[in-house]
Amino acid sequence: MAFQNYIFIFFLLPCLLILYTITPKKYKSILLIVASLIFYAWGEPVYIILLILLTIFNYIMALYMQKKQDRKRKYILVEIIVINLFLLFYFKYYNFFLQELSHILPIPKHNDISSMPLGISFYLFTILSYQFDVYRRHINAESHFITYALYVTWFPKLIMGPIMRYEDFKKQLPLMKIDRKHLESGLTYFIIGLVQKVWIADSLSIVFSQTNASLSSTGMFWLGILAYTLQIYFDFQGYTQMAIGISKIFHIQLYENFHYPYIATSVTDFWRRWHISLSLWFRDYVYIPLGGNRKGLCIQIRNLMIVWMLTGIWHGANWTFLSWGIYYGCLLIFEKFLWSHVQSKLPVILNWFLTMICIMIGWVFFSSESISQAFQYLQGMFFLKQLPLMNEEFLFILHSCWWILIIAMIWASPLFHYIGRLVSKQKDYVWILKPLGILCLWLLALLYSVGGHVQSFLYFQF
Repeated sequence: MAFQNYIFIFFLLPCLLILYTITPKKYKSILLIVASLIFYAWGEPVYIILLILLTIFNYIMALYMQKKQDRKRKYILVEIIVINLFLLFYFKYYNFFLQELSHILPIPKHNDISSMPLGISFYLFTILSYQFDVYRRHINAESHFITYALYVTWFPKLIMGPIMRYEDFKKQLPLMKIDRKHLESGLTYFIIGLVQKVWIADSLSIVFSQTNASLSSTGMFWLGILAYTLQIYFDFQGYTQMAIGISKIFHIQLYENFHYPYIATSVTDFWRRWHISLSLWFRDYVYIPLGGNRKGLCIQIRNLMIVWMLTGIWHGANWTFLSWGIYYGCLLIFEKFLWSHVQSKLPVILNWFLTMICIMIGWVFFSSESISQAFQYLQGMFFLKQLPLMNEEFLFILHSCWWILIIAMIWASPLFHYIGRLVSKQKDYVWILKPLGILCLWLLALLYSVGGHVQSFLYFQF
């Protein structure tokens, strides 16, 4: 189920709040687990069994691993990793593997897997982070199954993250309660995220589709990728805001997954701001264990390429995602070891402009169905096709969407945050300005939901 679903907003969430309020403290975690499973099963009725079995299996294996000495612990950890990643490979990459193999061998079509479990990439990485931390003795394996199960299945972060460490999640559980302050704060986050999704992201999705339907000028290529660049940010950020908001109501603080990534002045800076929890996961559990930057230049470059190839593969079973990962790996290596000396001498605005061009090129690979399609798109962007710079179709689409592009670009910057701070300083009027602003956003979200513009989250496919 999606957060923007009317059934969730007007029935399931209010019912959960009421039940949580009247449920005795010792049963509150059980209630949240049941609610999380219902939320997941609503959209994934078959693979709910897989989620439950993986939760039980990893709970038992972590306890078993903790009792063993270092060498045996390592073997158990390898078994845990292999089993979890095998399931990820099977559901996410098996069809792709069959398709590529069919170019060499005749593969019967009935072997295809029809669907992939929703959110499997996110909740398996959540599980693996817990197992790695138990193996390193950073935390003790959780003996209380209910606490561990809530960590894995907590529905706001289950399908699209953020990927959270167990120790950060557990220490907040004794605080789980509903009070006015956290209810107001949580609902504010939720409404802002809902507007970002159903108004900004979904409107930009229409623009991207319109431009792709008629790539008849160079301007159309740039307009399309600009729309997608903003769409994917507000789509994912909108979900994250809603997830943080729901969790806040229950006194659980999830990680902020984005920090104004489109104001970055370098690619390195961009990846400190975009999908932060995933970047930290690969840093802590792949890059550093491989040696990080401690074993010389060649090993560091190797480690960076491994991390970014895995990041691309994690996103999906397509050569475009692998190419996207390799692209960023090469770009970060180039920036770190060659370009940084030049970059430090350039004006900030020029560094920002060059960074945004690099980011938009990356999104071309990310949004394309094939590598050849991505290169065709890049040719259109960089005047390698005999197309006019602008034409009537481009001007017509631009005229219909310029306002949403401007709003999105402003909202993707810290300007909205500064406006909010200025409003909060108006002590004589803040009591009415803030709730009035939230009410307007809420009505806007409902208006666009009723209008039938709501679409699935982009990251549901990962």
